[in-house]
This record gives sequence, C-alpha cells and structure tokens, in this order.
Amino acid sequence: MPSSKRLPWPPVYDQRSDRLRGFYPKLIASNARLSDLMKELQPLKEDSGASRVSVRAVVHRGFLPLINHHFSVEAEIPAGHFFDGCSIAYIAWNGEGRADLESVARQKEKLARLQTDFHRPSRRQLIQPTEDYTLLEHPTISNEIAERIARLFAQSFRSYPQDMSTENIRHMPEDHFIVTAHDPSYAVDAVFMAECTIADIDGKWLPLFEFNHVVATNQTPHQALIPLMAYKILEHIAHSENPIIFAEARADTLALQAACLAVGMRHCGTMLASFQLQDLAEQKSVSPYKNAHVWHLPGDGHG
Repeated sequence: MPSSKRLPWPPVYDQRSDRLRGFYPKLIASNARLSDLMKELQPLKEDSGASRVSVRAVVHRGFLPLINHHFSVEAEIPAGHFFDGCSIAYIAWNGEGRADLESVARQKEKLARLQTDFHRPSRRQLIQPTEDYTLLEHPTISNEIAERIARLFAQSFRSYPQDMSTENIRHMPEDHFIVTAHDPSYAVDAVFMAECTIADIDGKWLPLFEFNHVVATNQTPHQALIPLMAYKILEHIAHSENPIIFAEARADTLALQAACLAVGMRHCGTMLASFQLQDLAEQKSVSPYKNAHVWHLPGDGHG
C-alpha cells in the first residue's frame, strides 16, 4: 500500500495554477480558533499575489456561515466520525476576473439534470462493455509503463495541474494507487490514480484518499471503464480505518461526474476556477482555469 504524505501548512504556492493551497492543522470548533484562522487567512488574500487562495479546514458546521462572511465555503465533506458535528470545509477566495460565474451556473445545471436522470449501474453492467480490457495495478511502475502513461497525458492535455512526465510518474506509486486499462494489443488506454494523504488535526490523523488523475482515450467505453477502475482502488482503500474518500472532478466533463455517481459518491460542492487545465482539443482562447465538482463517498461521516 502506498505511504501517505502530510498535507502542508502554511499554504504553499502552486505556480501552475497561480494559487495558494494548504490544510489548516487545528480544529475550528470555538470562537477563539475561528479568530485564529481568520487572522492567518486574511493576509494570504491581501498580500500573497496569487489569484486564488484555497484552504481546507476541519470546521464545526455552526461556524461555516461566519467564515462565509469573509471567504467562500465552496464545499463540505462530512467528517463527523472524526470530530462530532464537523466537516472538511473548502474555504476559498478568487481574485477579480479569475472565475467565470456563467460557466459555473451552466455546469451546475447540467449536473442537476444528470443527477435527476442517473440510474446507478450494477458491477455486471459495468463489466459487460469492458470485457476486452485488462485492468492492472501498479505498486511500482516500469519505465515502459511510465512512458506510456506520460504519452497518454501528453496526447490529451495542452496544460495539466501536475507534472506528468515519465520521471515524475515513476515515483507516483509512493503515494498513489494506480490502475491502468489495457486493450487487447496491451496499449494503455486509460489511467486512474488515487492520492493518499494525511491531515494532522490537533494530533489526530485523518486518512484522505483523492481520486485525482483520470485520463482515457476517446475509443474506450469510459462510462463503464472509469468506475470499474475506481472500484479496483476502493478494494484496497477499504482496508484503511475510517477513510475519507473524495474527488475534485473537473466540472466541464460530465463523464467524470457520472463515474462518481456510478460508484456511489455524493456531490458536496463546487470549486470555482480551482486549477489550470486545457485539453488539446480546446481553443486557446478558452479560460484555462477549470471549475471542479467535489464528491465524497459516504461512510461514517454522517452525510
């Protein structure tokens, strides 16, 4: 099983997406703690120079409206099985002109229609259209497979939030579960990764598993293949104690939202202009900043 890396605080600057990101290490369940958080966040918004500040924090739900007076609470992942009455809150601020509110509204409307019409498939229904594919797990990655994965990302994206070079992919099994899908010729037609991290909140560790890198060729039956790859990873995560499993799925791709619904995840918010990503097929004039729907897999988080 991959090891879990600790999430950073103070926030670190992500140059690719011009944003500050971090996970606050203290439980926000009192007025004093809320005041401390605000004192740390306010200078980030005013002085960092980044066009986005994105911080996650474990917050008692009663304090979320107060945070919303100064920042935007974009999403909430239930965390009541760790801290009673609390959620992992996505607290954010975007600089002027970064977020396209019209695109957010359109994407939320499409998601609402998808959720209304969606019928969750059985595992058997997912397997039938993917019988020609072989799913492989990668506790380590050879140079050959790393090169194939890197090529698939390069053939799909003009820009991507993370370095997906061959060298970087070689090291990703250290803190990621990785599954590849191969067609009968053994070509890598799809990749699914889940990152393993730990948030240390007042000495209590929260194990976090994020479905964070997914790519497939246009020829694959991705609506069945992607959920099957997710199930493959979930079989391993199930051995962890009280895992928090979530995804931040780019909101302009309904297939990713359908995959989240297919494995039983619940929508819990939308991040505005969260990260920079462009498909090769997109016009360069389109904003590179992507909105992301946040999903979580219900467990013992009371929601």
